[in-house]
Amino acid sequence: MLIKWKTKFTIILVLVIGSSLSGMGSYFLYRDDVSKHKFEVEKEFIDFRSRVDIRAATFDRDLDVNFEALRSLAILFNDGDKPDRHTFNQLAESIMARHSHVHAFSWEPRIGYADRAALEKQAREVFPGFDITQRNGDKLITASKRPEYFPVYYISPYLGNEAALGFDLASDAIRLDALEKARDSGGLQATASITLVQERGEHKGFLVFLPVYQGSQATVELRRKNLIGFITSVYRLADIFSHSAWSTDSRFEIDFKITEEISVDKKAVIYPSSDEEKLFNNAFFTEKKSLKKSYLYEKELPSVLGQTWTLEASSPKKQLSYKDFFGPISFFAVGMLFSIFMSMYLLQISKDAKGLRALNKRLDAISYLDGLTQIENRRRFDEYIAQELLRAIRIQSAMSVLMIDVDYFKSYNDHYGHVEGDRVLRDIATALKTVINRPVDLLARYGGEEFVIVLPDTEEAELIAARCNQVVRDLKIPHAYSAAASIITVSIGFETFIPNQGAQVSLVTENADKALYRAKEKGRDCAEKFDAQKPVVMAQQV
Repeated sequence: MLIKWKTKFTIILVLVIGSSLSGMGSYFLYRDDVSKHKFEVEKEFIDFRSRVDIRAATFDRDLDVNFEALRSLAILFNDGDKPDRHTFNQLAESIMARHSHVHAFSWEPRIGYADRAALEKQAREVFPGFDITQRNGDKLITASKRPEYFPVYYISPYLGNEAALGFDLASDAIRLDALEKARDSGGLQATASITLVQERGEHKGFLVFLPVYQGSQATVELRRKNLIGFITSVYRLADIFSHSAWSTDSRFEIDFKITEEISVDKKAVIYPSSDEEKLFNNAFFTEKKSLKKSYLYEKELPSVLGQTWTLEASSPKKQLSYKDFFGPISFFAVGMLFSIFMSMYLLQISKDAKGLRALNKRLDAISYLDGLTQIENRRRFDEYIAQELLRAIRIQSAMSVLMIDVDYFKSYNDHYGHVEGDRVLRDIATALKTVINRPVDLLARYGGEEFVIVLPDTEEAELIAARCNQVVRDLKIPHAYSAAASIITVSIGFETFIPNQGAQVSLVTENADKALYRAKEKGRDCAEKFDAQKPVVMAQQV
């Protein structure tokens, strides 16, 4: 009886222990899966936001290129000359073949009331029934009498835009506001979103105006006096986004909408990429990182020729499914004795993997981080500039490199001590980090008291260099042994270039270093741009 009882007790004990260990093992696996899922979700959100930022920047560059295409038509109007309709259409069609975003080009001459009848008569020779019109609700009617008109006189292509021919742009308040701003500034100006005259639905579009003058444009008064008309490019928002970087995404299902600022506290949706009610009334990823169904990222786009647009992008979030819990459930179902060993094994593997991930993460951070200043180190700089140089060669974009050296730092260390010297380097690194704001910019400690900044896609680095000088001065760290100033200052040498095939990193840093020596020759506490024509006398490092 005693043996039987002990056997039962042992079996019960084994079952209890097996059940307990299996449950614990399943729990740990479940917790690890949830933690991993949360990590993947946050990483996915960061990746999603980064893709939105990149596409927004690409979209802005595409718009700028298409807006500048309008200037190509301006060559037909040099010195106040007015081309014939055939010449205008021919050049407009050639430009639109290269710029798919443009819906149409048009020409609107400045016409006084006294010249209205003559213009209409001349236009009717080509387009019988031509009339200067304006909107009355949803209909076009003959334009009312007023001192001045800006009718659409040429438009290319004509097919699909027939209703716009003869429409007086000055008859509409939104168009007139943009016309007056373009006239007074002498540059490109966009309207707020509007319903195009040639559109038959609620689809939105906008116009971009380029004023044409005959005579001097030196002052606002002269521009208003000598204006002879406007060249206009017409854009449909649906066409812009369907041909842009937003049309497809192979990795994320990104939906978005564009809103336009109507007043200080009011915005209107001008373009939704999908069913707005379905997309943007869903539950979104919030600052609390709670489990929601989608991510939402709101970003204000750069000003579109005077108009403020805001992008709101959304992407479905990865959800936990029954497959994520299959491991813990299966683990618990395994036999009692086997589950004891298996749970211990898997738990140990889990702990080892977790420790290894933490160790790898720490090693990665240490390998790219400068221990003193907590910014990127020389190794990270060497890898990054090589990578960016290859990219710049491939796409032929400009990049800038700034070499920054603390003035008379050896004297500072000798008189104030190395502990204070280390503190100065940390403070300077912190100050320099406030100068660069883009994710693609890199600040690194080059060595000793030298820092380096890499600025991809940057043609003008003078302002950045000046700000670096200023933020260091603003620290107001006393340096009684500096010949440059009574406080800690820096000298900066920088080079801006578009690299050719075969460009070497060593030459880039060498040129920036030469510019740094010229800054020291000029007395330090300044910035110098590399110029191959200027000789360099190597200054003594102090």
